[in-house]
Amino acid sequence: MNRILTEIEESIRIAFEQIWVHKMRSLLTALGVIIGTFRDHYDGNVDEGSR
Repeated sequence: MNRILTEIEESIRIAFEQIWVHKMRSLLTALGVIIGTFRDHYDGNVDEGSR
């Protein structure tokens, strides 16, 4: 059990290090997810309004 927790902790640490090192890539990825989510939501509202 302790080994699993240690591996999870190490994985999280590595993930945050990579996000920190690649700030611009991380920002653009997050922006893409946000824009895509809003677009899907907007498209759904437009479809409902046209009926």
